[in-house]
Parts: sequence; C-alpha cells; structure tokens
Amino acid sequence: MNTNVSNFLLQLYLDSRELPLEKFKQSVMVQLQKVIQFDSALWFTGSTVTEHAHPQNVHLYNQPDQMIMNYKAHQTDDPLLQALITQPGTSFNILDVISYEDWIKTDNYIGHCSKFSIEWVLSTLLLEEHTSLFHAISFYREKTNQPFTQQERQLKELLVPHLIEAMKANLFIHIEQAREKKVSSDTWVSAVCDHRGSLIQADKQFATLLSNSFPHWQGPELPFKLEESNLDKIVSNEGLLISTEYKGDMLFIRVQQAIANFLEILTPQEINIARLLQQGLTNKEMAKQLGLSPATIKNHISNIAQKLNVSRRSQINHCLASYL
Repeated sequence: MNTNVSNFLLQLYLDSRELPLEKFKQSVMVQLQKVIQFDSALWFTGSTVTEHAHPQNVHLYNQPDQMIMNYKAHQTDDPLLQALITQPGTSFNILDVISYEDWIKTDNYIGHCSKFSIEWVLSTLLLEEHTSLFHAISFYREKTNQPFTQQERQLKELLVPHLIEAMKANLFIHIEQAREKKVSSDTWVSAVCDHRGSLIQADKQFATLLSNSFPHWQGPELPFKLEESNLDKIVSNEGLLISTEYKGDMLFIRVQQAIANFLEILTPQEINIARLLQQGLTNKEMAKQLGLSPATIKNHISNIAQKLNVSRRSQINHCLASYL
C-alpha cells in the first residue's frame, strides 16, 4: 500500500469520528483526489425495491442538483448499469463494458453525460442483502482528461468498502453524540429512517433482529407502523423494544430484544421503587415513604436503568408500564 493510500485511509477514519454529517462526504471526495484524480463524482444510496431517493443519500461533487433527475430520463441506456447490478462489489470503467465509439452514440451519453461534461466513468456498486440497500459511487472525468486506468479501477474497488463503512460510522457516531443522554449500547442496535419509515442506513444486527421478529420482512420499509405518539418513547412490538427519536428530517431508531419479564431481573426493593416511580414520586418522596436516603433511592434507580439498558426515568416507566 503506497503512502497516499495509507494517509487517505487514516484521514477517512479520523473524519468519520470528527466531521459533522453534512461535511463528511464532501471532505472524503476532496481527500480522494489525492489518490485517484477525477473532475466530479456521485455518491448515492438507494433501495433495490423502491425507486424513491432520499435527499440525505445523494451527494454530488462538482455536479449540479439537476444531474440526478436528468440521469433518470436516460438511465435505461446506461451501459454500466447492468454490469454493476450483475457484479456488485466490482468497479467498472466505462471502457470495460463498451467501446468508446459505441459509447458516444448512446442516448445516455448524448442526452446525459455530454451535458454534464462526463466523458469517462468509473463506477462501483455495493449491495446490502440484509436491508435491500445499495451504495453506488461513481467518478467522472471530462473529455480533456485521460480515461481511468486498470490500476485506478482496482484501487477504487479496494477503497469503496472503506468509504461505505466510514460513512456509516460517521452517521451513527454523530447521531449518538447528539443525544443528550445516551441509551446503553450493550444490546441496542441502530438504524436511520425517513419520516415514512423507510430505511436510510442500518446496522446489520438491526436487520437480524427485525428478521427474527418479522420473518417475511426484507426491507427497506420498516415492518411496523411508526406512531407519532410513540416518538421519544420505548414501546414493545413482536418481542422487541423500540426507541424512536427525530434528528432533523431523519428518524433515529434503536431496537433490542425484549426481556420476557422485566420483573425477574429486579430485586424486591427495586420493584417497590419502580412502582413509586410509576406514580411520579420524586426521590425525596420515595425516600421518605420507604425509610431510605435520597442517595440510596438514586442508586437503586441507576441500577434499574442499567438492568433495563435505558438511561432516563421516563424510559424505565415505559419499559415497566405493562408489568406494574
């Protein structure tokens, strides 16, 4: 591995932890220029079962927004598309699938690429079977530049999985950091959806839990309905505990396997405190009623929260509402 590639990967993972969501992909494209030269690019996440594109999942580098809509009008004649779908994970140079003479005669080139100064294309598609999501990253060069080489094709094929994993890390790390109080991450797994409940990104473990509880689910639409009244609450559904919270125009969802009976993991004293917590009593009021100090009550509540894998009093109440 040469020094440029090593430095790029190091910066990639540093940026995934440090850069805000809205700046991450743009920074990655700028850094990539030091490894593979290109004039413009597209980073897109979509679904194999729906044509709807989430705005959060389309990133254009040195291309106008209308480029995406224009492509849809000419995508049926895209010579790269079938190759990418047939061999996900493989990077394709446009000249790998069609001769230059035939390429410039296609409707995709005449009606789309030539309008956006795209002469040479290097594309990669990665498919996530557990969520029906795919990630496509394309580099473009103008006519004044040379075609992409086989060495550049191989290098991009090597780098794209790193780009996708770093992007996911960036997404989940910063959504977690935005929470005022974190929910314990020991057994919770995460996903991000749009307001309709269609997945944008998800942990693989998230998909596994949903598939176990909803055997016919294939994604990207969630197998349960998102109720407005359940936002910022923990609810139970088909053996799962589900926590939902809006972050901007995205919906952050966490799930974990529900415990068959929460009361089995609490001590008698913790159950007594949990009942008083359900009644809305303060720590001082509970301490007076049980003959304990407020500090002891606080420790018991902390222990209850830890056992339930939650962090707030309201979440304890939601978890135990059907048991007390």
